[in-house]
Amino acid sequence: MAAVKPPQAPDMMDARVAPQCRLVAKQIVFGASLTTMKKLLTLATLLAASTNAFAEWQRLDTSFPGVDLYVNHETVGKSADRRIQIYHILDYKSPQQKNGDEFRSEMLRHEYACNKGEYHVQMHTWHKGPMGSDKMVHFSEGSWYWTKPDTGSVEEALLRAVCSVY
Repeated sequence: MAAVKPPQAPDMMDARVAPQCRLVAKQIVFGASLTTMKKLLTLATLLAASTNAFAEWQRLDTSFPGVDLYVNHETVGKSADRRIQIYHILDYKSPQQKNGDEFRSEMLRHEYACNKGEYHVQMHTWHKGPMGSDKMVHFSEGSWYWTKPDTGSVEEALLRAVCSVY
C-alpha cells in the first residue's frame, strides 16, 4: 500500500517573488530576535556586574578622616620582581570637588614595586556616586613615573596593605 501524502496548499505567490518574501520575513523575525537577544544579554551582564560590584571590595582598617579606603583582591595582577597591579576605591563621606565637578569616590589602578616601596598610577577615575558608582566626572591614564609615597599618606597605606598580602 502506497503512503498517502496530505494535499499541499497552493502557493499564492509567483515562484519568483516567494523566495524573496520568505527571505525578508526571516530577516524581520530573526533580526528582531537577535537584537532583542543582544539587549537581554547586555542587560544580564550589567546586572551581574552591578550585583557583584560591592562584593569584592574590602575596606582597609585605616583612620583617614572623611574617606574610607577599599581594595579589590579579585583584580590583582602579578608580574616579575614583586610588582602588583590592583584596583582601589577612595570613598568619601561628603562630596569633593575636582575642576568644578562634584564627586564622591575615586577608583584607581595602581602598580606597586613592593621590593622598592614605590608605586605608580595606571588609571584613575572620579565618580559622582559612592563606591565608584554613577557618572564618571574625570578620567586619567596615570603616570609612568614611579614614586615613593609620603609618610602617613593614603598612598602609603594602600602600598603597605597590598605589599603585606602579596
